[in-house]
Amino acid sequence: MDYRCAYCRQIHPTLEALLEAYPDLQIIYRHYPLNLNRSAAAARIALCADALGWFELMHTRLFSAQQLDIESLLYDRTESERAAFNSYLYGRDTPVDSLLLQDIALARRVGVTGTPTFFLNGRRVPVGVPASQLRNYVHQALQSENRPARR
Repeated sequence: MDYRCAYCRQIHPTLEALLEAYPDLQIIYRHYPLNLNRSAAAARIALCADALGWFELMHTRLFSAQQLDIESLLYDRTESERAAFNSYLYGRDTPVDSLLLQDIALARRVGVTGTPTFFLNGRRVPVGVPASQLRNYVHQALQSENRPARR
């Protein structure tokens, strides 16, 4: 995922709707910033928010943010929460950069070349799939999980 990617931004509402429609659906986000200057900063912010238990909140805010202004993103957080966030984001011994590099390495290892790229139960969904088709892929994958095994 790349928070600055127009296609990721377009598919975000579909993913939110899928989570609402299928409460058992689990989406695991991995970061693959295509523009390391702008996109990596957003990924680092998301990773910090995840460490503090605010991933869903920050994930949504990052997709709607026009600029990466930390104060705007943290407008409703307490002073102590902001301090914890800044310490995690800018601290010396935090794993943020390591986590981001792990995500990038994983993406490269499995052959990701662009965003958004989706895998359902370990199978890659065709790149550039429209939202309606992604819904169909998810529905089919969930149905196949609930089918009894054939003998």
